Amino acid sequence: MKLFVSGLKIATIIAPVIIILASIMAIVTFVTFDHYAAEYTSGGKPIQFYRDLDAELLDDYGGLFGIAHNSGNLVAIEKEAIEAGADVIEVDVILVGKELRAAHRSPVPFLGSLLFRGPTLTEIWDAASEVDTIKLDLKDSSPKFLEMLFDFLNKRKDHDVIISSRDPQVLKLVMERAPQAIRLLSISSARRFEELQKDEALQMLINGVTIKHQILNEERATWLHEKGVLVFVWTVNDLHRVNALVKYGVSGIATDNLAIMELLGEQDRGQVTLRSLLSR
Repeated sequence: MKLFVSGLKIATIIAPVIIILASIMAIVTFVTFDHYAAEYTSGGKPIQFYRDLDAELLDDYGGLFGIAHNSGNLVAIEKEAIEAGADVIEVDVILVGKELRAAHRSPVPFLGSLLFRGPTLTEIWDAASEVDTIKLDLKDSSPKFLEMLFDFLNKRKDHDVIISSRDPQVLKLVMERAPQAIRLLSISSARRFEELQKDEALQMLINGVTIKHQILNEERATWLHEKGVLVFVWTVNDLHRVNALVKYGVSGIATDNLAIMELLGEQDRGQVTLRSLLSR
């Protein structure tokens, strides 16, 4: 019994010391390695920069919409993109605790959730009042996450919404629960593209694709257009590649380059909107 009591006393002394040391180590790590701190506490800071355009301009970019890649993951970055003329703000959406948040990666369990300081989806949504369209890239597919997302979207209809996901079942639920949203299948590999080509039901389900630009070539672009789906590409930061993709007839380009956002945002599209493209 005495040994048990002694052990209990030692444990009550050691436990707080361990907690204090762990907290100090976490603080030192976050101060020393700010990049990793951002990953764990805000889901990673979006990259955005201004790089001069280094290719000859085409006569017309009017049918192409500029998507500010991941800009909606931080309010300050989002505002820079809007000032540059971004047509669409892209937001990565996750669930942290009981809130929908904007971040590219979910925080690590327990410690990451406690320290997470990324913005809420509501904060990002409200800060995007000057743009017509918000693109939500879903990083979760759990029932709780989707229920909260659909509840949010059906209460907030002041923006056109694009939803992208890698999961066809999620897009099917989007069609049923948030039919006002434009549905994009996210494609990051040639294998996923081939799966889409074989799946006629999936082709009918989606409004378009958002595809890694290195995967898209003329043959694949032609096939997509024949199926009547919109084509969005990511992430393109140089004008040479933008010019090539324009010739493929893509509808939107996600970029980190503010100069490209400015170029595309200045174009006169007349009455063309992303929504109007669906009826073509």
